[in-house]
Amino acid sequence: MTLPIVLHVAHQLLSGKISAPSTISRSAAFDVARDISLKSWQRSWDHDLTGRYTHNVIPSVQTKVVFPFERDIGISYVRLLLHDTMLEDDSYRTGTSTSPACECRSGRETAEHFLIHCTRYTQIRKDTIEAALDIVNCSRNAHLTENLEVLLISPSIDVVSKADNNIVKYLLFEFLTNTKRSL
Repeated sequence: MTLPIVLHVAHQLLSGKISAPSTISRSAAFDVARDISLKSWQRSWDHDLTGRYTHNVIPSVQTKVVFPFERDIGISYVRLLLHDTMLEDDSYRTGTSTSPACECRSGRETAEHFLIHCTRYTQIRKDTIEAALDIVNCSRNAHLTENLEVLLISPSIDVVSKADNNIVKYLLFEFLTNTKRSL
């Protein structure tokens, strides 16, 4: 059953146009409809050919995303999540830049380069990465040091508590603020 059909049936149940069997409560019917729609949405998300970068960062459709208070930083964060920034590599891919190279001349200006490697933000990054790695205790989570981009961008990581993950996100938001870049 697709999401529109489930929502239509749920709406008809709520408005009283159809009735649920007496063996199931209205609340239970809504729970079943919610479960069906979430599974359908997840199946679609898992098998769609587009949005693979975002899927790798946010594999579950039920993931809660932490947003900053500042709108501009939130826009930059969403653009990082969608892999559609105004960094040179993405701009080159979309035809709005003549080169994918970063101004630091050490590679393509990708999200990973911007967050992890660009020499223009060395000190800002050093402070951010050290604090983030301290929070997630990388001696226990060595695989996170291999993919710092996902650690910083991903709305949630299973091996990190929700509170620690929120702190890591705020460190990312602080990094984005301190770079003074609109992505």
